[in-house]
Amino acid sequence: IVNSIKKPYLSREKNEPAFVSEAAAECCSIAISRSGLGNKSGLGSLRFDVFQVVSSLESEVRDALLNADSVEDASLSIRCLALALGFGSCTEASPHNNSILKLSSLDLIDAIHGAIGRSGTANDFYIAVLMFLSVAFSTETEGETFRKAMTILEAASTELSNTEHGFVVLLRGFSTVQKQAHSCIDYSSADSVAERQVMSTCIKGFAATPVDETTPTPIWLDLFTS
Repeated sequence: IVNSIKKPYLSREKNEPAFVSEAAAECCSIAISRSGLGNKSGLGSLRFDVFQVVSSLESEVRDALLNADSVEDASLSIRCLALALGFGSCTEASPHNNSILKLSSLDLIDAIHGAIGRSGTANDFYIAVLMFLSVAFSTETEGETFRKAMTILEAASTELSNTEHGFVVLLRGFSTVQKQAHSCIDYSSADSVAERQVMSTCIKGFAATPVDETTPTPIWLDLFTS
């Protein structure tokens, strides 16, 4: 998997079609979570090779966010990184990949936080970011990073609350980040206005009812419509 799929096809610098890169990322997740990386971690080991591939992709994403004219250019790379870290689109989700690799997401969270609101920020970018936030953290993450993540979630919730797929990804991202943030010793929800705002948006998504035929039906009512 590593030599035949991930190394040749996961790097976005090679301009592979999106579905090829995403499939390679899913295979990366399988290698980490199902096949296992073994006990060795030095140069030339399987763990080292996988870490190198994933960390290189993370660097590509960070550079794209810092240097590209439009953050939309980084959307696919962020999606691939999220899939490699276990988000699970066509495969089973694996939320522990990041902890297994011991990959720090601090610099990339900072880059995403700085990119919010720049020109070219569209729904695809926010969905990719939410996918990444769902798998980006570990128990060692510091409170300040969670506070930045909540700010990112707030911006995403504003953009995606009226789109069905976006709202589902928002719920998953918010649930994951909130659960881990509340177990962090130096994070308090009382410090975060953004967290309360995202919670409000999520509640409104379920509580709102259509007032006329032009108003979108809330997602939770779709199962009851004929």
